[in-house]
Amino acid sequence: MSALPEYLQPLLTRPAAVLGAGVSGRAAAALLRHLGATVEIYDEQGGDGVLTDYRPASGAPGLVVLSPGFAPSHPWVVAARAAGGTCLGELDLASLCWRGGVVAVTGTNGKTTLTAFLAHALQTAGRDACAVGNIGQPFCAAVLERGGGGPHTLAVCEVSSFQAEVMRFFRADAALWTNFAEDHLERHGTMADYFQAKWRLFERTVGGEVFAGPDVAEAAE
Repeated sequence: MSALPEYLQPLLTRPAAVLGAGVSGRAAAALLRHLGATVEIYDEQGGDGVLTDYRPASGAPGLVVLSPGFAPSHPWVVAARAAGGTCLGELDLASLCWRGGVVAVTGTNGKTTLTAFLAHALQTAGRDACAVGNIGQPFCAAVLERGGGGPHTLAVCEVSSFQAEVMRFFRADAALWTNFAEDHLERHGTMADYFQAKWRLFERTVGGEVFAGPDVAEAAE
């Protein structure tokens, strides 16, 4: 398993905060603990070992991992950034520790089906592939289970707009965007903002190949 980049290592000397106690948040917390960090999980709904009131002091914590349900405008995320925390999504954390390749899939409809199909097709062809991300298994969980993967391992990662909009370190070797239609405007506000959130995935496909459906191209124009 790859370690965090050297410039992020000092952040692990302070307690890390994970915002969200769902499957992705708990997977991120498990990976951080495997990396040697002390972790506190925060969620307004509470739960076993979960704190419900996030009020970071200035300069702490060092690393804050966001579950998809936490928008960049959420008061806890705003407070974390104001206190000097380094915020990244669960997919960012996993990507930093993953040694294999990544094929990312997004879209308003059909992304789960395509992710499952691609992973199955690759496995049938004899490739070491797994379906991760928004499909159900967090990417961080796959990183732990597979020891970070290897040069010939492929993660087929379903990416929602909630996950894409906060990407900083995630990288894909290829990305497929199935289609684009009105959705999640309660979070993104406008169709333009929703498009830009998904477009972030293409920006993180550095040096790779991107494939988009015709209505995605039409929306881009």
